[in-house]
Amino acid sequence: MAIPIVRNIRFKQLQSKYSEPEQTVELELADMRQKNNIALMGMAGVGKSYIGKKIAAISNYEHMETDELIIKQANQEGKIYCDLSDENFLRIEKDVFMRLGDLSGKVIDTGASVIYDQDVMCKITDFAHVVYIEDSIDVIEERFIARGPV
Repeated sequence: MAIPIVRNIRFKQLQSKYSEPEQTVELELADMRQKNNIALMGMAGVGKSYIGKKIAAISNYEHMETDELIIKQANQEGKIYCDLSDENFLRIEKDVFMRLGDLSGKVIDTGASVIYDQDVMCKITDFAHVVYIEDSIDVIEERFIARGPV
């Protein structure tokens, strides 16, 4: 099953006049208001959280990080997020997405692993426009080296 992708964004790093990297992205938000939610997808370290916060700052959308919901559910199950096995993480992630109710006006920072579950992907495309964010592996590697894994 093909998942409809609204926009594929190529992320670029720029040097500001203060020599600190800035990341910029252009989105035509007016075209995306029909479903009234935006789901950001891409590899870990590509900048989903950064872009989600920027979209929220310039729009009436609220930024929502699904990792926070996964941490909360893991804690409710008596588990520690960073100690979750891959199997438990994917199960909790699926539970979180499948329980999401009526959302409106959200920019959703999905985890990189949502693409592994067809049910989750179908659920996301039911309530949100999917925006896939990509960057070069070299830039992503630099981010991991600079700040560690996300």
